[in-house]
Amino acid sequence: MSYTDVLNSSSGKNKKELKNLILSQDNTTTINLSVEESGSLVLLRNCGGAKLINLPPASGNTGVYYDFYLHEALSAHTTTIQSKDGTDYIVGVIADGEQATTAQYPFAVGSTYDQLVVAASAAADEFECRVICDGDNWVLMNAISQDISDITGATSSSNTRTV
Repeated sequence: MSYTDVLNSSSGKNKKELKNLILSQDNTTTINLSVEESGSLVLLRNCGGAKLINLPPASGNTGVYYDFYLHEALSAHTTTIQSKDGTDYIVGVIADGEQATTAQYPFAVGSTYDQLVVAASAAADEFECRVICDGDNWVLMNAISQDISDITGATSSSNTRTV
């Protein structure tokens, strides 16, 4: 083994960094994201029906995060990312990447949005965001939609998870 190989091996350079993929596709079964899946990339795809993706409770989960990417056009049904009903909210801003003038969809601090809804007409590759837990709520980071009309906030979460 060469000296370079020994250095790379002992420094960890030989290890591949793999990201866990979670596929939201092909059925309407609710996805319950776990704390252990923190850092995963959730690929949003056509599901043949409305799809719910539940975030874990915010309390005690500071630093847990997930990346979401609209990988396939949603043909006729919405995909909804939801925080715990009544206690955890989605806060931050989703920027509109399509407009020459600034446009955005605010999930304001103090609002009661516990759902982020991606519309049934959303085109592939036109939405992405990271949500990170601050221990009380889920904060949107680097959130952008190429058509802001495809994104709305709502207040009717069915997520009642305790873990």
